[in-house]
Amino acid sequence: MLNIKDPTSTDITTSRGIPQQDFLKATELVVQFVAPKPKASTSAYKLLSIIVKNAIDDKSETYTEIDVAYAYAKLYKLAESRKTQSEADRAYLLGVMDGKENQTRARKLAGAQRDQSKKSSDDLDKLESEQYVFIARGTDASQARKILTEETFGGLASNPDRTSAPTADDADKQTGFGDKGTEAGVIEEWSLGQLDGFATNGFMMLAAAEPVYVTLPPKGKRSAGERGVCGYADRRLAGVAIGGLGRAGEGIDPLVREVDGIVKADHRTLAALSALQESAARRVM
Repeated sequence: MLNIKDPTSTDITTSRGIPQQDFLKATELVVQFVAPKPKASTSAYKLLSIIVKNAIDDKSETYTEIDVAYAYAKLYKLAESRKTQSEADRAYLLGVMDGKENQTRARKLAGAQRDQSKKSSDDLDKLESEQYVFIARGTDASQARKILTEETFGGLASNPDRTSAPTADDADKQTGFGDKGTEAGVIEEWSLGQLDGFATNGFMMLAAAEPVYVTLPPKGKRSAGERGVCGYADRRLAGVAIGGLGRAGEGIDPLVREVDGIVKADHRTLAALSALQESAARRVM
């Protein structure tokens, strides 16, 4: 639960702190305690509101404006550090992309993907029997670097014991709802074709994968741009290269982009709740 002070109240009891239920009103009350102070309708304000909502919904602990301010500062600093890291990753990848080795590999993968896209619908329905499936994925600089370094579907360290593809149900959750978490591990989604929108402000990655390790789109729906080629994030690819730069996002501040990323992933990472719990733990140490 969340107990915060209401400076507009003339009741001395409520001015010392009362339980909050309305996260919108509570966000308005707590904004004065956080730094940097966010303006309404901004990504930073949305981040603050998510922290407040987590504090209200967690009935196992009582949080105060101090805890909210701590969590906000922690996640805002995380966004700043990610921005710095993203800039470094981008510079590194630009150097790799222009290198002879990457260019040679990218040409081969792009050519194989073009040939794959020209297959008939019947032939695409037989991709399971091919030696390799050629896939693409647009992603941000930080994950692109991890994918390139680890040569895995999602950039996690390679797991040699990973010998299967995601289940059809888990793949459906990823393609339909963006749910990457499964009982067997994290999965990532690639495509049979290059979908440029997903590479905005990032890079287009090209790869080859053995069919046994991927869950393909349903037969009859394997056109070049069809999404839904899923593999475990720690499963090694047969080959990977940087295919090119994604288009630049218009008027998007890099720091705002990182804050948005934290907000969008919170339902999966539970970053807001973790930061709140960290603050509460400090009080009892």
